Amino acid sequence: MNKIVNQTFILLSALIIASTVSTHSMAHNHGAKSDKDSSCSPAEESQKSKPAKHAALSQNVLNERMLMVLIYRLDLTDAQEEALKDIFAQQKTQIQDQAGLVNAMLDELVKLEPGSDVYNQQIDLIAQTRIDGWANNMKERGHMHAAIVSMLNSKQRADFKKFIAEARQ
Repeated sequence: MNKIVNQTFILLSALIIASTVSTHSMAHNHGAKSDKDSSCSPAEESQKSKPAKHAALSQNVLNERMLMVLIYRLDLTDAQEEALKDIFAQQKTQIQDQAGLVNAMLDELVKLEPGSDVYNQQIDLIAQTRIDGWANNMKERGHMHAAIVSMLNSKQRADFKKFIAEARQ
């Protein structure tokens, strides 16, 4: 596999656990199973784009791509696709909740006098909340990985392990 595809898979693999994708957009874009043969695969699509362009994409777009790659590479049943979309949706909700909390804290920070003790305490609280959020995201990443593996059959598990190994190279 070429270097561009490896870099893309590494980026996408890391983001699979960090957040999720909208199930509505996936339902709209995925189409019928028979369309897989007539259109280019997500891997081929990734080869067409340059890795530097991925940095400019939103996390939702990257997660949508990751979900499509997993659906394509693992040849999931319809029920498994829905379960995977649910796993992504749950993760997205948790990340949005965390972001909402930090944004509310930042809104309060703007109202405070810069340099004051209360202002500095609010900054410390925001920093600690972000650190705790990062730690929680790492834990959720492990839970999400386990949830994905638990819904796969033995062949799909082997393919998923291979996919993750390729992404880490």
